[in-house]
Amino acid sequence: MTRSITGRRRPVSLALRLAFIVFVAAAFLPACGKKGLPLPPLVKAPARPDLFVARRLGSTVYLQFKIPVVNADGTAPADVERLDVYGFTGSPTGNEDIFKNGTLVASIPVRKPPEEEAAAAAPARRGKKPAGRPEERPAAPPRPPHSMENGFDQGDTIVVTEPLGPAQYLEVVPKTKKPAPVVEEPVKPLPRPLGPPPQVALPSRLYVAVGINHKGQKGAISGRQSVVLAVPASAPSAPTMTYSETAFDITWTPPADAQHAIQEPATGGVLEATPIGMRSVSGAYNVYEVPPPAPSPGAVKVLVPPAAGGLMPTPVNDKPIPAPPFVDKRIEFGKTRCYAVRAVSVFGMLSIEGEASPAQCVTPADTFAPAAPISLKAVGSEGAISLIWEANKEADLVGYIVMRATLPGGEWKRVTADPIKETTFNDTTVSRGVRYAYVVVAVDAARNLSVKSNQVEESAR
Repeated sequence: MTRSITGRRRPVSLALRLAFIVFVAAAFLPACGKKGLPLPPLVKAPARPDLFVARRLGSTVYLQFKIPVVNADGTAPADVERLDVYGFTGSPTGNEDIFKNGTLVASIPVRKPPEEEAAAAAPARRGKKPAGRPEERPAAPPRPPHSMENGFDQGDTIVVTEPLGPAQYLEVVPKTKKPAPVVEEPVKPLPRPLGPPPQVALPSRLYVAVGINHKGQKGAISGRQSVVLAVPASAPSAPTMTYSETAFDITWTPPADAQHAIQEPATGGVLEATPIGMRSVSGAYNVYEVPPPAPSPGAVKVLVPPAAGGLMPTPVNDKPIPAPPFVDKRIEFGKTRCYAVRAVSVFGMLSIEGEASPAQCVTPADTFAPAAPISLKAVGSEGAISLIWEANKEADLVGYIVMRATLPGGEWKRVTADPIKETTFNDTTVSRGVRYAYVVVAVDAARNLSVKSNQVEESAR
């Protein structure tokens, strides 16, 4: 009896346990098809500005960057209303310190993509699309030219300039809660270990760029770019230019305060020197092709580069030149070129360039005659004399003029009134039995005449 009651209670107890578990699960799990808690709206933030570069030329800092075309999560187009550029002199504690205590150098408005502008300009359509009629996409409105008022497009490369003045040299000092401890008793200095003295950090100014979406939220921040705030070398003298048929030769006088290399570069089996007790500083020069001299800009401005390349000033030389002269092989006769030179000072991984020298311009003229034709040969035949010679290699060669004189002592006369392009000529205007002398002269596009070729003599049979 007792076992019978006990045996009946065990199945009932197990069933109760299972029912309790199902009840608890039903209480915490949402029913199928039932909506859960509302999710926060998805916020798109622009990706970091690409190709961010800072260069200091004299008292002006050039900042170049590309407006992002995607968001930080890779979706396109980017939700970017403007792009802000900040400058900060000192050692910030973080990005928020730069935004709070730094200088807003420029704020670049960014336009919506053309398809978004077209969608915004199209009137709202109501009802269903009529059957059989294709849906017409609204045409994009005409876009005004790039400017600070009209904005710039996603993907544009922008150049911003900031003049360096007293405000930019003023270091931002972080606020500390605890004052620095005061040392009442002088501390006996410890002997300095052998080796170079500790390097003193040069004052510098760093820059960042960040995109702002249409909700006013910041996107991904660019990498930091720094420029040295040391005093640059003075401007070199105005360059002097000479030119040949193939290149310009540009030279200048270095300024008195230009920095120079401590010794000549190591070549051959000579080991490179390691300076001890001094900062690694070297001097060099950059040569720029510039427009004719014009007043220098005085305020922050935004430059709009062409489709290919940017307006960041780029030297003609591939790498800094240790000393003059510099040879520029991009010569085009009749095309004016202007040059200016800047002194470069290198401080470790950073460099600055001084103010530009006065610009000098030159318009090369083609006064260079082609080389004389060579290997002229003559062969007499029945009623004619045939000539042949080797071709010239000048790129601007127009042709050749054949000249003839009657021997002995005859005057030289042109046989071909206009230059001929061939390197052969058959003279059928000769008289039989008369001996003739021939020379050939090369002519270029500027109508420069070469000296005469070698002279040959022949007569027709």
